[in-house]
Amino acid sequence: GEHTTLPAGPATLSLRVGAPILPIAVYFTPAYNGHHAVVRPPVPAERREGLREDVARVTQALAHELEFLIRRAPEQWHLFQPNWPSDPGY
Repeated sequence: GEHTTLPAGPATLSLRVGAPILPIAVYFTPAYNGHHAVVRPPVPAERREGLREDVARVTQALAHELEFLIRRAPEQWHLFQPNWPSDPGY
């Protein structure tokens, strides 16, 4: 239920140059050295309003995709820096 921020770079780049944002995750599997990759459809990134509003909308869409990927195997996700206001060191 906490709010946090995400980097605006992916959305900004996508909106400015038309590059797609592909949400991708690779998971460990039980097989020896096994991996399973998941590639989701591109995040919609069309210009609709001002750049600030478009970046916020595309970043939120990316956050929803990341949530989908994390829910598949949350024990395999790691952050190397604090992300949530309740994290120590935030």
